[in-house]
Amino acid sequence: MLNHQLLTFDADGHVKCALGEVPTEFNGGTPINNGLLCIAELAPTEYLGGWSYINNGCACAIQGLNPVNGPFAGNGRLAISVQNTGIDHYWCGLPFLANGRMAVSFGVVPPPDTGAFSNAFSSAFDRLEP
Repeated sequence: MLNHQLLTFDADGHVKCALGEVPTEFNGGTPINNGLLCIAELAPTEYLGGWSYINNGCACAIQGLNPVNGPFAGNGRLAISVQNTGIDHYWCGLPFLANGRMAVSFGVVPPPDTGAFSNAFSSAFDRLEP
C-alpha cells in the first residue's frame, strides 16, 4: 500500500521520487529512501500485493501510459507523470493528474550524515581493532 504519510512532496505537491535508488526502508510495501519513493522505469521482476518491483526493491513505474487498475498501468507498473501540469485530484492523500497518472518529481537522496561527532565516534572504535 502506498502511504502518503511516509513520502515527501515538492512545492507543487508532487510526490518526490528517487529513480533507481535502493530503498532503505519499506512500510506496507512502500519502498522509501529518506522520504523519497524509490521507483525504477524497468520491467518488473517481482510482484507483491498488487505491486511490481525490480530485484533491488524499487517499485516499477512507467511514464506515458494511463492507469487501468487503480494507479497501475496495464503492465502492472505505477503510472506516473513528471509533467508540470496541475494536480486534478487526490486519492488516499496522493496527487493525481486528470489522466489518472500519479504526479511525481525526482528528488535527490541526501548523503549520509557524516558530522564531526559521527566521524570521531566511528574512528575511536576503528583504533581498537587489531
